Amino acid sequence: MYDDKMTPLQLAYNALNLVTFAMYIQFGLRSGELPQDIFNRPVRITQNTKDGGVRIEQKWKPEDIMGISTNLANCALGTSVIALNSALEQAFRGRPEKESSESLRAARVIVYNLRCAFAHTPHEPIWEINNPIYRDTWTIKTPIFYMQLDFNILNSKEFVIDQIGGWQGFFALFHYCIEQIQNRTGESGKKIRINIDPSSQNLMM
Repeated sequence: MYDDKMTPLQLAYNALNLVTFAMYIQFGLRSGELPQDIFNRPVRITQNTKDGGVRIEQKWKPEDIMGISTNLANCALGTSVIALNSALEQAFRGRPEKESSESLRAARVIVYNLRCAFAHTPHEPIWEINNPIYRDTWTIKTPIFYMQLDFNILNSKEFVIDQIGGWQGFFALFHYCIEQIQNRTGESGKKIRINIDPSSQNLMM
């Protein structure tokens, strides 16, 4: 759940948990550990004990379930970058391009434009670099993380995960942003461990 009382760090962690959970669902379906027949059972959704709720019953083919799980992961990715951008704006206040640190400046610009891609066309995210200030090359460089995006080239192109280094690049970007939020706000939180097998990069999309 997201609300306006969340701190920037809480908002970023919730965003990370959302996309991670969606990936676990897809992994469980593909590996067979999460049985597909669970999605063909009727369910009743209620708001409270006095609410009669609504009964939902849907029958899906196996290929439909896999397709929907991929769409769910894509939607979670989009929602997560929108929330991460909000967390960065809360933590740092100023405009992304005004950051003094080159890597933080680049990270905020990349996350902001990712947010715009999904916010405008969530079903088919497009890089729309409307601000000419952002039509440049942006580089994040740390001892363990490197990302470089040229928005002159990406402008008007459809977003694909490989453009940011696959899922490894996505989670590394998230990790970097959360660390910067912690450094800025002084909030404490658990450390994120990212160990992604390159052979598993084609899990989704």
